Amino acid sequence: MITQKGTTSFFMEEKSAVGAGPSVVETFVPTDAIGVCRSPLGMESGVIPDESITASSHWDADLVANNGRLNAVDGFGAWAAANSAVGEFLQVDFGHMKRVTGTIVQGRNVGVDQWVTSYKLQYSREATTWATYTVNDGSEKVFPGNTDRSTPVMNLLATDIDARYVRFVIQTWHNHVSMRAEILGCNIDGRFLSKS
Repeated sequence: MITQKGTTSFFMEEKSAVGAGPSVVETFVPTDAIGVCRSPLGMESGVIPDESITASSHWDADLVANNGRLNAVDGFGAWAAANSAVGEFLQVDFGHMKRVTGTIVQGRNVGVDQWVTSYKLQYSREATTWATYTVNDGSEKVFPGNTDRSTPVMNLLATDIDARYVRFVIQTWHNHVSMRAEILGCNIDGRFLSKS
């Protein structure tokens, strides 16, 4: 099925075979003249596996990094750092290079009012050398975070980045460093294939 919405085309093909398990849906979202490349890259959907989500630290077994998925309710509903300190981070490995165009963040879902109020974004191709996202004058961009624990806050990047790894590096927080997140973008060639 091909659907036209403005200048962006979406192609969806459902593949399934009897006894083959869940169906696979592939979605092609090309970049168009205005640079549409804003598909969720797999935190919320689970396309990014648990072992690809890590952190600088975690509070306990119910607040580990892989609970830091957008809209997550597992454990106590977020990733929470062991300590509230500038520089704590939530890290995502896409498994291969992606074009990153934005982020969405939320606070802790369950129990207490905890969220990140600002963060920086770091990125890398190989997880040994990291760059911090900057604005036009070269200064490091501090992104606004949440003002409550449930409302998603989207931040679109003025300049896309190509990376395999992305880190949300915490700058400020409310009560304690706790976060749920999604990353927006597409494959480097303008495609994003999601499996559900």
